[in-house]
Amino acid sequence: MFVGDATVSILGVADVNPWAPGIEFARRFNIPVTTDLREFVTDPRTDLIIDVTGSPEVHQTILRSKPAGAEVMGGLSARFVWDLLAERKRTEELEDRYSLVVRELQAQEGDFIIGQNPKMREIAELVARVAPAPTTVLVRGESGTGKELVARAIHKYSPLRDKPLLTVNCTALTPSLMESELFGHRRGAFTGAIADKVGLFEKADGGTIFLDEIGDMPLEMQGKLLRVLQAGEIKPVGDVATRRVRVRVIAATNRDLETAMQRTEFREDLFYRFNAFTITLPGLRERMEDLPVLAYHFLRKAEAKVNKKVERISTDALDLLKRYPWPGNLRELENIIERAVVLTR
Repeated sequence: MFVGDATVSILGVADVNPWAPGIEFARRFNIPVTTDLREFVTDPRTDLIIDVTGSPEVHQTILRSKPAGAEVMGGLSARFVWDLLAERKRTEELEDRYSLVVRELQAQEGDFIIGQNPKMREIAELVARVAPAPTTVLVRGESGTGKELVARAIHKYSPLRDKPLLTVNCTALTPSLMESELFGHRRGAFTGAIADKVGLFEKADGGTIFLDEIGDMPLEMQGKLLRVLQAGEIKPVGDVATRRVRVRVIAATNRDLETAMQRTEFREDLFYRFNAFTITLPGLRERMEDLPVLAYHFLRKAEAKVNKKVERISTDALDLLKRYPWPGNLRELENIIERAVVLTR
């Protein structure tokens, strides 16, 4: 229990059997051992004695021989303390991991830039908190705010980081095609199905799937998606058997899902399934203090893409950028910076 704890000194381990497992374990760590418990019990340095023998006679001997200030703990109590220490260690490891993720998110050079905006710093903490858990996540925000970047950050810092992350744009697929893409199909299931096809959920088994624009998913498909979230089961088109998959689902939308539910365009049960953990991204106009950092980030990207060197963005240009409302958010800023790089002489 206390091996490796610098705050605790272990005086020794006693057992009448010189080859007992506890004695052997102590020898491996160079802890003193004995077959006469009184050698250690009577030591005036003793503060705590753990008695796991279960013997009333041994317990009475310990009570008679121990120093006046020493405490005696039985086996069940020792197990309880062990569980508490193990839980504390696990909690400390999670907290260390959380702190590391937040620092990495703030320092990374990718498109997911935290900046100085308080809301974005809060989002970084939410990402760090939810990434290690298997929780289904809903990312909300206007178009172009970086919802996919958040999904990728969650996957990157999750235990599934070495597994696939597959992205599906729910707007780009028709209902019939979407079912085949997500769940697969059997040969002959419909005209043109000339071979079996593995769906994206099956391909992502053990990893993460990102459903972009989930608010545009047809109602029929919403019911089938709910089955996956609740039971972890999929059924390919044209198949009679279901298959089990373990996939973490991250979804994103720019729609007002509450209004969509009132119009019966989005299922309430699916909404509440996703709404367990929601991250809402601010629009660019709400984080203007980060605009210079973002502008220079996109400038460096544009330089590499266009193969053209641009030293800086003028103060007047930055002032103009700050006065613009940015309805297209980060995506619009990136496109405007790239266009400016192309046009710069």
